Amino acid sequence: MKELIIKEVNYFKGEVKIKYEEGTSKKTLSEEEPPRDELIEILKNLNAVGSKLLKYPFSIKDRIVVTGAKFIYKNNCLKYVILKGFYKLDGNLIPQNFPKRLYNSNCILDYTDDEMILINQLLSEARKYIYGERKQVLLPHINETINTQPAKQNISMIN
Repeated sequence: MKELIIKEVNYFKGEVKIKYEEGTSKKTLSEEEPPRDELIEILKNLNAVGSKLLKYPFSIKDRIVVTGAKFIYKNNCLKYVILKGFYKLDGNLIPQNFPKRLYNSNCILDYTDDEMILINQLLSEARKYIYGERKQVLLPHINETINTQPAKQNISMIN
């Protein structure tokens, strides 16, 4: 299997968009099929990271909406992570520019351990989505009552 390098992940208005490289091929996956709940939860948890990066006051930190991230590599090592998202203001979504966070020369993120876990989980969920692991949507229940009769049994006794 060829190595899969995630370049960008974005989930906005019901659409998942993932840019990635597989071997020497550059690909973009853009689907409206819902992602797993785990991906949505990771993005919600990254809202606090985005607010911290922007150094917004506590009173408005809940207005930051992280929708994904861009990943920049150098020599097959993740070099930068740039969050993507919006600032909510009076029902409008204003595109938000997040600062990129550097890796040091040892490819260690300039994030806390918990933030690194979230970023790695985001990358993992993006890979799962590419390979077909999506939210399992329940089919609507059939409103018709299925009329089942017990099977007639023919029991004969052998003497």
